[in-house]
Amino acid sequence: ESFDDSAWATGTYGLGYETGTGAQALIQTTVTVNANSVYSRARFDVADPATIRGLALGIDYDDAAVAWINGVEVWRSPEMPAGTPAWNSSPSAHESSNAATPQFVPHHDITATALPVLRAGTNVLAIGLWNSALPSSDMVVVPQLLANPPPDLSRGPYLQLGTPTSVVVRWRTMGPANSVVRWGDAPGNLTQVASSSAETTARAS
Repeated sequence: ESFDDSAWATGTYGLGYETGTGAQALIQTTVTVNANSVYSRARFDVADPATIRGLALGIDYDDAAVAWINGVEVWRSPEMPAGTPAWNSSPSAHESSNAATPQFVPHHDITATALPVLRAGTNVLAIGLWNSALPSSDMVVVPQLLANPPPDLSRGPYLQLGTPTSVVVRWRTMGPANSVVRWGDAPGNLTQVASSSAETTARAS
């Protein structure tokens, strides 16, 4: 967390390189072609951590990434091997969206790991990016950090454990929210209601 990055080059996300035509539109700051790994740090201010109920990370990347807030790892892409990352770690392959704009969905709920380390004032988001193999034609990361994200669906709703008299409705949202399920014997007659005021991202009713 106390690392002195004053000698680092400054730039704008997305970060990386593209030798073809795929993710070129995503890259605002270029790095050395065929880098094993690249590291970036961005600062953001929080006036009052008590007002932050949830945090979500959206990230468009190629091939693997790890994110830290104030020195604590808060998210790791599934391509990264376990353990402390090394500059030459060998992740599995993953492709960025290659779209004209970053694709942040699905957002990753990092509330449990990130919220305890937030502090009033300046905070540091650090992101490491790894290539799976060299030479590589591209490498890119574009992150999005959301505070108190809207409770957009990240999964579901779907049904399970159905019986002749009951069924479980499950869904997941991008940010914490309360829950309401309405049902009835016809789409225009949803007279029954089940609700919970507890705010969570994973829920069943």
